[in-house]
Amino acid sequence: LSGVRIGIPGPVIDSRVVNGCVNLGWGKKDVALEMSHLINVENITIANDASIAALGESSYGSRLAGTTRSY
Repeated sequence: LSGVRIGIPGPVIDSRVVNGCVNLGWGKKDVALEMSHLINVENITIANDASIAALGESSYGSRLAGTTRSY
C-alpha cells in the first residue's frame, strides 16, 4: 500500500488536519498523523468528503455512461 486518501465531513487544512467535524465530535485533529500511526502508511491525504465525492463522480460517474445529471 503506497498511500491512502480519506474523505472527512468537515473543513480540511493542508490535506492533513480536520478543523472541526461535528458528525464525529472532533475539534481540530491531525487525522493524517493519527491514521499513519494506526495503519503504518506515511502517504496519507485528507480531503473534504463532498470534494472527494464530486471528484469520483466526475471521473467515474454517470457522465461516462452517456447520461448527465443536474443537482
